[in-house]
Amino acid sequence: MRLNSPGTHVLVLGNHTVAVLSTIAPMALGGTPHLHILVTRHGRTQHRPPRPPSRRLHR
Repeated sequence: MRLNSPGTHVLVLGNHTVAVLSTIAPMALGGTPHLHILVTRHGRTQHRPPRPPSRRLHR
């Protein structure tokens, strides 16, 4: 599909609209792996056994 080509009347959009739409796919392709890395790095839960109570006396 061609956007803003002379002689085609299928879809006519402004130049700014075409520029914005053409940046969505590269941003999604670049952002998805980055988001996956952040989620896997910070989304891990560490299961630690509960610590036994301290034997110190609290004053």
